[in-house]
Amino acid sequence: MFATNIAVLWFKLDSFLIPMPSNLKFVVLKELRILPRNQCFYVEFVYNKEVAPQHELNPKNVLGIDPGINNWLSCVSKVGTSLIIDGCKVKSLNQ
Repeated sequence: MFATNIAVLWFKLDSFLIPMPSNLKFVVLKELRILPRNQCFYVEFVYNKEVAPQHELNPKNVLGIDPGINNWLSCVSKVGTSLIIDGCKVKSLNQ
């Protein structure tokens, strides 16, 4: 009760609405933090997130990328494939 009275005196508000993000379900929330800063309220939604699976990378498969001017990107892989992206169109757009 005491904290409510302080909030009313400091911020001159008796209530406010917090919109729920569309990509987050209410049941997964662990904590909701309301932080007053610079005469505004910031809301932090705290929830658990699943860790993305780590993929096994083969260090023998390598791709080298060389950015240039006339050729925007020159790419060569260690498995024998190559790729060149022409940069003349990008240069003409920038001019």
